[in-house]
Amino acid sequence: MLKGLLLALVMLGSLVRADDTPLDSIPSYPITISASESREFPALAVDFGNLKLQGDSLTVVPISTELGVTGAVLVGDGTYSYTPEAGKTFAGQFHSAMLRFNPKDADSIIKLDAGKKIVDRGASELARLMVAGTFRHCYHRDKNALIPPEHAIAVDLYSKELGDILISADDKIAIVHNFTTGATLYEKK
Repeated sequence: MLKGLLLALVMLGSLVRADDTPLDSIPSYPITISASESREFPALAVDFGNLKLQGDSLTVVPISTELGVTGAVLVGDGTYSYTPEAGKTFAGQFHSAMLRFNPKDADSIIKLDAGKKIVDRGASELARLMVAGTFRHCYHRDKNALIPPEHAIAVDLYSKELGDILISADDKIAIVHNFTTGATLYEKK
């Protein structure tokens, strides 16, 4: 648990170093997860930075703040690939994933309008459960969202091969952490 909290602070460190703003003075925002905002995608591909996610028959439940969509929960099976540097790739299958990003990057990551708008109470409840367990892994203050810097991406996914892993990167740092085993698999500061 403590290592996870320290990991979250490491990921937030780039926010603090970027403009020397103390962490506690960065604004945070309540999040909203709504069944009526769910989207159904027969096929979905996310390709942002060095992260790629693909899946068929995925339901996407947006994570919204007053500033816009700052994340999404993907419910369904897919594949992931993250290549932080040449010759180093993390890849496998996932059962669900929570993405975090800056609202300004939302359309570059997932074009929500491309999905069929549905009301899916089951998917939104699964999204709430996933957020309850993983939101604390990155870009958060208590239950509120901190907004990641532009061009940053984080995904906490349930990997068939590795369990609960966090992949998070911005222009300066990158980390892959396995919360199931408590081991950091990759780190670049």
